Amino acid sequence: LDEYMAIFKDPQNVSVIFSSAYANNPASMFGHSFLKINSGKRSDLTEIGINFSAYVPKDDNALTFMYFGVAGGYRGHWATENYYTMINTYVQGENRDLWEYELNFTPQETRQFLYYLWELETNSYFDYYFFDENCSYQILAAIEAVKPEWEITGHTIYVIPGESVKNLFIYPETVKKVSVRPSMVRQVLQKYEALDKNERREFFNLIKGEKVEKPSALALETGMVYFDYLNIKKEGKLSEADKRRQMDLLSQRAALGPQPQLQARLKPIEPETRPDLGHDSYSVHLSQTARQRADRYGAGSTTNFKIKSAYHDLMDNDLGFKKYSHIDFPAVEFQYDSDLKTVRLNEMTAVSITSLPPMNFLSYAPSWKLDSGIYTARDYGCLNCRHVFFELGGGASSNVFNSRYLLYTLATARG
Repeated sequence: LDEYMAIFKDPQNVSVIFSSAYANNPASMFGHSFLKINSGKRSDLTEIGINFSAYVPKDDNALTFMYFGVAGGYRGHWATENYYTMINTYVQGENRDLWEYELNFTPQETRQFLYYLWELETNSYFDYYFFDENCSYQILAAIEAVKPEWEITGHTIYVIPGESVKNLFIYPETVKKVSVRPSMVRQVLQKYEALDKNERREFFNLIKGEKVEKPSALALETGMVYFDYLNIKKEGKLSEADKRRQMDLLSQRAALGPQPQLQARLKPIEPETRPDLGHDSYSVHLSQTARQRADRYGAGSTTNFKIKSAYHDLMDNDLGFKKYSHIDFPAVEFQYDSDLKTVRLNEMTAVSITSLPPMNFLSYAPSWKLDSGIYTARDYGCLNCRHVFFELGGGASSNVFNSRYLLYTLATARG
C-alpha cells in the first residue's frame, strides 16, 4: 500500500476524463472514461491515471469480443497508468478529444478514494458487461463509495460513457472545473484555419521542404504542429527528410522570438464533443398516416411508434457527439392498423453505423456504413412479410465551403 500511494506523490483531488468517440473501433464508438489523480504538479503530464477495462486475449476475434462483452465473459480490472501514456493513446494516436471533469474532492477524500481502488485492484475483479457494468459505471460506483451523498450510479438499461458524465451534474457541487485537451488533428486545424491565403501557401511550401523567404511565425508554427502530428501518425518513424524539415522550422521559428499576439488570431476550439452538453440517447418517434381512398387494404389509418435507445443520428444536433457520425443500437418500430385492429413489428434495427470523416491534407480516412436488422417488405403487397437484411458500404466525404457543409458518396451492397 505504501508503494502504491507513493506513486501519487501528494494527491489533492480526482478528475473524471472522457475520451470522445472513435467510430473506427466498435469497442470505442461510444467513447471511454477513466480517472486522473491530481497532485497539484506544474504539468498534468506527470500525473497518474487509473483505468477500468476488460482483459481481452489478443487472439479473440470481433464476434468473440462482442459475445463475451455483452454476456460478461471478460474480467474487468482496475490499473494505474502514466497519464501522458493515455494522452499518447487517445489524443495523439486516435485523435480523440479528452474532456476533464475535476471533482470536488478534498485531499482526505482523495486518499480514501485511492485506498478503495487499491483494495479493488489488488484483491478482486469484476465481470465486465459492455452495456451496464462497464468502465463508466464502475467509476461512478467508486465515486459513490467515497461520497455516498452523491447518488450518481442510476441508469435505465445501459451505461454509455457520454451519458454517465451527465450524472456528475445531478448535484451542482460535484464538478469543480471542466477543461479540454483537443486532439492533434484539431490542434493542427486550429492553426491552419487562422492562416491567410499567402500564409497557407507558405505552409504547404514549408512542409514540402521548399525555400520560403521570410515565412510568417504562424505558418512556421502550423508546420511544426503538422510534423508533430505526422510523427505520431507514422509511429515515430519520420523520414530523414521530414526530420530535417521539422528541425529547420524549429530553428526559423526560434529566430523570430516570442510573438504573443499570434494567440489572438486563433479561434477557440469549440466544445463540440463535450458530452454533458449533448442530447439524451433515448428518442421516441410517433407518426400517423391515413388512407383516404380504398385500395387493396381498404380505407383506414396507421399509427407508427418508434423508439431508439442509442444514440445519435446524422440529423441530430452534433453538440457533444462526434460530427458526421450516426449510431443506432438498437431501434424498433411498431405499427398499428386501425381497420385491421392489429399491432405488428414494422422494423427493427440491430445496429446501424455511419461514419463520414471529411478528407483533408491531414487524413484520407474513408467513409463507411453498416446497417442490419429486420424490415417489412412492401414489394409483395404483404403486411406480414419481413426480411432480415445486412448492408455494408464505403466511400469518401469532403467539406465544401466550410466545416458546416459536407459532401459525401457511398457505394453500398445490401443483402
